Amino acid sequence: MAKRIPGIAFDPHFELNFSKPMEGLSPEKVMDYSDRHEAFYIGKDIGITFTELNVDELGHLLLYVGSLSEPMRGALDALYEKGDSLAHLKQKISDLKEAFEEMEKPAKDREDLNARIVLLYEKNKKKVSGAQTLQALSWRIDALENTDIFNGDVSKAEQAIKKGKLAIIRGDLRKLQMISSYVLNKFYKKRRNYQDAREKGLELTEFFPMFFVIVDEAHNFAPKHDANPTKTILKTIAQEARKYGVFEIFCTQKPNALDDTILAQLNTKIIYRLNTASDMEMVQKETNLTEQEVQTLPDLPSGYCFVSSPTLPKTFAVRFRTTFTESPHVVDPF
Repeated sequence: MAKRIPGIAFDPHFELNFSKPMEGLSPEKVMDYSDRHEAFYIGKDIGITFTELNVDELGHLLLYVGSLSEPMRGALDALYEKGDSLAHLKQKISDLKEAFEEMEKPAKDREDLNARIVLLYEKNKKKVSGAQTLQALSWRIDALENTDIFNGDVSKAEQAIKKGKLAIIRGDLRKLQMISSYVLNKFYKKRRNYQDAREKGLELTEFFPMFFVIVDEAHNFAPKHDANPTKTILKTIAQEARKYGVFEIFCTQKPNALDDTILAQLNTKIIYRLNTASDMEMVQKETNLTEQEVQTLPDLPSGYCFVSSPTLPKTFAVRFRTTFTESPHVVDPF
């Protein structure tokens, strides 16, 4: 923020607030960051544009509200077309459910269906297992809609980044996991397209600046063993995005739970107190800390850490004196 390099930060703890200078900081170190960051709340200031989702992205979002059986996934594949609005998809599911319910009745008891519903039924009767599957899928789509992640779009966050600000996205961890892959894919694609056009001398697309991606609780977004769309885009950025001016900062208390490929791409590592043997083993393998330095990790006081980087001739022990601004969570709960 001091250099007005833009970024996007995922803030599950609502603590990335840089408006209040640290009490007692000398005047020459006080900087006003209030116009250099903006916070956006999922479901209020920022959300996913439903019509931009493909079927795999929608299927993954539905997993956050309930498991999808094979018949449900088959019904979704059959009915959802990219560009559908949420209302249109829900209507198709409702219409097809009505058609299945009528066709399950004896012929003499069936009511006439309109031509549109009959056409939908004929097109999908061999792809969808029946009314119960459609009902279960409908419940999950309603539950997904109720999370409010489709309220709003990313335009305000995009404008903040273009102004050189840090765009902070706030929400509970589950909603951040749901929205992060969509946001990162969208912004990375804009930056990459702009940079490619500039380097090839083509007509420039809309300007999009270089930016940092800052992920707190990173092991929840890019876990070592589980696959998800957010992990995929974070790995892509880690492996190929430096040339496009997109960089990543990961914060985690469980470094050994972070994806190995991403971990290997991180150049500079700042290591604070660690107690778990597996985390300490990972640090010893991935950094140039000596065995003696690794043994001190469980006893590091608050603010003390080691800095390991290929650009440094050795590992440095560092003590951070204070932050420039005060966390909103500094009040002792006891």
